[in-house]
Amino acid sequence: MKNSGCRGRPGLSALETARADEAAGRLREAVAGVRDWLAAHPGDPDGLVAMARLALRLGRAEVARDFAGQTLERDADHREAVQISAAAFRALGDLAQADRMYDRLLRLDPANPSAWNEKGNLALAMDQPATAVDCFRRALGVIPDHPMISCNLGLALGHAGRHDAAAGVLTDLTERRDAPAEAFDHLSAIAALRGDMPGAEAAQLAGIDRFADRARSHLLLARLRSTTGDREGAAEAFRQCLRLDPENREAAFVLSTMGEGETPETPPDEFYAGLFDYYADFFEWHLKEKLGYCGHDLIRASVEGTLGPGQGALEVLDVGCGTGLCGAAVEPWARAIDGMDFAPKMIRQATRRGLYRQLEACSALDFLKRTDCRYDLVVAADVFGYIGNPLPLMTAVRSRLKAGGHFCFTAELGDVARFGMGDHIRYVFHPDFLTTAADETGFEILSRDQAVMRHDGDEPIRVEVLLLAARD
Repeated sequence: MKNSGCRGRPGLSALETARADEAAGRLREAVAGVRDWLAAHPGDPDGLVAMARLALRLGRAEVARDFAGQTLERDADHREAVQISAAAFRALGDLAQADRMYDRLLRLDPANPSAWNEKGNLALAMDQPATAVDCFRRALGVIPDHPMISCNLGLALGHAGRHDAAAGVLTDLTERRDAPAEAFDHLSAIAALRGDMPGAEAAQLAGIDRFADRARSHLLLARLRSTTGDREGAAEAFRQCLRLDPENREAAFVLSTMGEGETPETPPDEFYAGLFDYYADFFEWHLKEKLGYCGHDLIRASVEGTLGPGQGALEVLDVGCGTGLCGAAVEPWARAIDGMDFAPKMIRQATRRGLYRQLEACSALDFLKRTDCRYDLVVAADVFGYIGNPLPLMTAVRSRLKAGGHFCFTAELGDVARFGMGDHIRYVFHPDFLTTAADETGFEILSRDQAVMRHDGDEPIRVEVLLLAARD
């Protein structure tokens, strides 16, 4: 065969050389070879799809999408181009378009188990668990007992509220030698969702027995123990996680709060995002039934005591909205409610309430810096304990309040000079510091009260509830 382009090896075309480089992991050399091929064969579908595939492997989703699209303009039924296009749209966050591309692929190849599996994963990401269950079952109809797809089915059944069925699928799977580590994670989560915390820990420990060197297994065990108040057990699991993954900022942060390193003024975003993502499905049950949490009720009482009965007229922002408990508490005052939370799974739970005009999975500071909205009332129930230094947040809230707007929040009290890490991996505050912080950030205090917001074991956790007005 005659060489085409300048980079081909003897007897191989530039495209064949590129395929060999790709197979050997020499991706950038493969890109150069494909470019040579396309220079000699403009618009060749095989060259275009090769470039799309390489771009996707190199993390260039936009480039992959564009080259796959050029391939499909020339060959509308090019299956690999459709599959790459679907993966590229997903990587770019366009889940609806990715789903449409998988539908297109399945019309071309109805028995494609990978496409059914990916469509199921997309359905989970779009909070469509019943659709996900159907997709994973279709994939298993083609390749029965596939361990990862069976694991995905168990997860989808759990999200669909079919906890017994989920537990059955996952229990059977974890008894197999080819069970993936995620099967133990999901089985633990299902047990926690049912309120069976010992069972949740047993499932996670079984996963660690099987995958002792997997840092994430230890991290999930640490998060579980944190939610149940097992401080020493959580610390040991965080230590094991950090031993296996020395760059894990979440584990390093928690251990620093226990005297094993310097505690920062502000925690790493991934700590609370990861913890509350883990916690989301059983969040409200744990807060109300186990901790006696009432932060949302304290916010409601403070707002009502100062602003009077709700008239449904205010633009409200719910900072750290969680599953929407506080949003529901202040709904009588709201014409519209926006919310944000670090944890995407919390946002999914809040969406189901149907209360919010918009919801974002991001930090409060990022949201407040980006938004053009101005608010009459901002609320933050049990948020200060997870942000550390409150001055940046209070300044950002003040900048987004309308004239005469209000900010109501709770802050856990502790024996500190200003603020610092408390005994329960939450920041605590001195009441005098909160007064100073309000003044420094442009607020006046309209009301302040102290109350018990939750219990950790037998210990009552006291907070200050402040309602501030934006100062002219």
